[in-house]
Amino acid sequence: IIDSIRKPDGTMIETYPITYDQVITSETSSTITAMLASAVSNGFAKSAKVRGYRIAGKTGTSQIAGPGGRYETGTGANITSFAGYAPIDDPAFVMLIKFDRPRAKDIEYGSQSAAPVFKEIAAFLFDYYGIPPDDM
Repeated sequence: IIDSIRKPDGTMIETYPITYDQVITSETSSTITAMLASAVSNGFAKSAKVRGYRIAGKTGTSQIAGPGGRYETGTGANITSFAGYAPIDDPAFVMLIKFDRPRAKDIEYGSQSAAPVFKEIAAFLFDYYGIPPDDM
């Protein structure tokens, strides 16, 4: 993760990450990517889709536990998120969008709050880095 360290005096120390083991097989990775891409193309995560690009991602919504272990209720009583990456065949970025206690009226789920923000940032990144649309 870290390729170098710059000290306060300006000297650089290069690091060389060590790979210990492959965590999942490439087949498992392909299966998970297909599932996450389907969530964006066909599922609840459609609001993260950027036209012309295949995106893999997942929405998330969780209730917040309050005093006594009971879940809080009402507006602002949850956490919403969307995690995704693109383009799926050669990812240029990975992103997590998370809202703690979103208070916008009728926006209670990750698909309504975090996924659209992912879409806006992803569209910007595709343009900024000159990433061509996928061959679909």
